[in-house]
Order: sequence, then structure tokens, then C-alpha cells
Amino acid sequence: RHAADARAGRDVGEDDRAERHFREALALGVNDQFLLAAYADFLLDRHRPAEVIELLKGWTRADTLLLRLALAEKAVDAPTLDQHVRTLQARFDAAALRGESLHQQEEARLHLDLLGNPPRALTLAKDNWTLQREPRDARILLEAALAANDPAAAQPALDWLAHGVWDLAWWQIVLYTLATTHITIAAVTIFLHRSQAHRALDLGPVPAHFFRFWLWLGTGMVTKEWVAIHRKHHAKCETPD
Repeated sequence: RHAADARAGRDVGEDDRAERHFREALALGVNDQFLLAAYADFLLDRHRPAEVIELLKGWTRADTLLLRLALAEKAVDAPTLDQHVRTLQARFDAAALRGESLHQQEEARLHLDLLGNPPRALTLAKDNWTLQREPRDARILLEAALAANDPAAAQPALDWLAHGVWDLAWWQIVLYTLATTHITIAAVTIFLHRSQAHRALDLGPVPAHFFRFWLWLGTGMVTKEWVAIHRKHHAKCETPD
């Protein structure tokens, strides 16, 4: 949960909230590569390379984390920078020989920020964009296009940022919002309230599982938690307490 809250805070520009949750996740022993990479990027964007080096100094076997370690080392002119850059190059070259293209975004960052090769970085960023589209993928494509002086190459990312994945018209957005809101209201009223909390309605397994999944996916509600709180509400709402 802390990892997700940290990334959400980072994405909306709430730095204090993001850092608090990053630190709380690490304090709980959550140290998967996705969390460490996200926190390292957060620190790099805020010009705190020394903290990145301390965070990732024992993670040189992971390509995604070694890249961020090298970026931090470049900022402080660390003596291990050249060795780590050569290691990254060798690993990416070996992956290419095997026909793998899992880390093209990181390889693009290597060529752009550490090797000073914007054209190669742009080629990798464009190839990566055909495979996955997240904010960080858009960012490397935009940065590489700018560095390579090829603004047209950035247009797919700009379109994605402006219009989203589906590129919906305004009326389609309104219809989508109305439909999903109505389903959520029905799920709360019929499933959580009448069926689960009060047992006044017996739903079959198909609608019950659909509503449970819909609420979890769209709102994060956990059925048993909502029911427990609602039953506690009814136990006290009509008493002096």
C-alpha cells in the first residue's frame, strides 16, 4: 500500500506525501526493484544523487537499478561510474544478441544520459513506445526527441498525454463516466448494502463476484471491511451511544 501511495503522490506532485510513503515502505522491508527504481527516480529528479548511491549500492546485479546508480554517480563524478557504464553496455548488448528487448527504456536512458548518443536513444525510445506506454516511457521519448532535435518523433507521446489511451470525444467521456458511476452505485446499494450487510437479497455467484471485483478495481473497497463497518453503524446508530 505504501508503495502505491508513494507513486500516486509523486505523480500528482505531492513530494512530501510521496517521500513519506517511500520511506515507510522501505522501513517495512519492502525492497522490490520497482519500489527502489521509483524512489531512485524520485530522488534523481530532486537532485539528491548521494541518497540514490546509498539506496542502491548493493543492487548492481539488477540492470534497472544499476542504471539509476550510474546516473547518480555521474552527478557526483564517482570513480565507479565508468565501470558501471561498461557493465550496462555489455548487459544490453548481450540481451540484444539473445533477441531480448525488455529494458529498452533503460537502454535509451543509458545512451541519452550516460553515453551522449541522442539518435540511438531516440531509436530505442521509439521502439519501447510500441511495446509499453506509461508516463516514464513518454518522458524518455520526449527527452530523446528533444536531444536529437527531432520534435516530430515526440508526437505520439504528446498525443497520448493530451488525449489518453483511447482518445475519446467529450461526449464519450461523459457516457463512460455516467455508466461506470451507475454501476458503482448499484454495486454499493445492491451488493454491499442489501446483499452482504443485511442479507436481504441473495445474489448468485456471477453477479456477486462481478460486483466484488468491480468495487475492488474501481474504488479499492474490501467487501468484508465495508460490511463490518456498516453493521457496526447499525448496532449503534439507534441507541443512546
